[in-house]
Amino acid sequence: MRGTIGWNRSCGFGRATVAGLFALSLAAIADSGPASAQNVPQNPSPSWADRALVSAARAEGGSITVYSSVNEQEALPFWKLFEDATGIKVEFVRASDVVLISRIAIEQRARQRSWDLLLSPAVGRLPRDFMQPIDLSEAKSLIPQARDPDRRWYGVYANYDVPSYNSKLVNRSDLPKSYEDFLSHKEWAGRIAIEQTDVQWLSALFTYYGEERARKLIGDIVAALKPVLIDGHLALARSVAVNPLAPHPKTAALAANFVLSKEAQHMLTTAGRLPVRPDVTPNPPDAITRLGARKIIVVDFPGEEEKKWQRTFQELFRPR
Repeated sequence: MRGTIGWNRSCGFGRATVAGLFALSLAAIADSGPASAQNVPQNPSPSWADRALVSAARAEGGSITVYSSVNEQEALPFWKLFEDATGIKVEFVRASDVVLISRIAIEQRARQRSWDLLLSPAVGRLPRDFMQPIDLSEAKSLIPQARDPDRRWYGVYANYDVPSYNSKLVNRSDLPKSYEDFLSHKEWAGRIAIEQTDVQWLSALFTYYGEERARKLIGDIVAALKPVLIDGHLALARSVAVNPLAPHPKTAALAANFVLSKEAQHMLTTAGRLPVRPDVTPNPPDAITRLGARKIIVVDFPGEEEKKWQRTFQELFRPR
């Protein structure tokens, strides 16, 4: 990225969407039956690993396939915790969000039972009928904003949209106090950047300022500062979803519960993620309390709504 100031997209919440355990998958769950006692791990289990669910998961074959856009350096140690606690093998398949959604669409049309869990910010682009309400025991420990009222998704970790800057090129004392303050820095023209898919950030601005004021503000910023549009983020909100055709639905539910657990949330903080459980200390410890006085707008919308905001974004930042 060139320049001095950039919007670092980290808006909303990573979502844990447990999806579509309808007819066919429910039958598979019912037919699996209880596992024998010898399948239950003999070591004391963590709180998220309900013994009955672990037994049912192990009876499904002792493995789970996770599709994810999370980098292997972060994901593999994370899932090792799950493997060590349950004895269940995790097959981790990494690809970009676009590739994953395309792959899932093709496999869904073919009714293939190829994956169990999706860990990606692209969960919101899945069709609504991919998602079915489900109760997870660890969900009660999440902050309210990380729990969908319909129990279709749960927060994995929190991200926030804030402007970031190059501390070697911009003095802290010169930083804008508001988005309006950007207009007083004409010297930054052509030296600020924004990610071209930051539609959640745009939606939040419209919510905060109102459509008329937000359109004028963004139009003034574009005219005065000529922001550079870039493709890609250093960090993305992540989400997890269970496949309606999951070959191991009980195992997928167990893994989703693990993702929300205190142990997993703590490990996420080592990679700089903000937890969505009040009983987990963030890194740095004051990362969340510093945001306490700010107005936080949670943005979550389905694929069609995202397309609408993408059109609005292009209209404002790429005016003809």
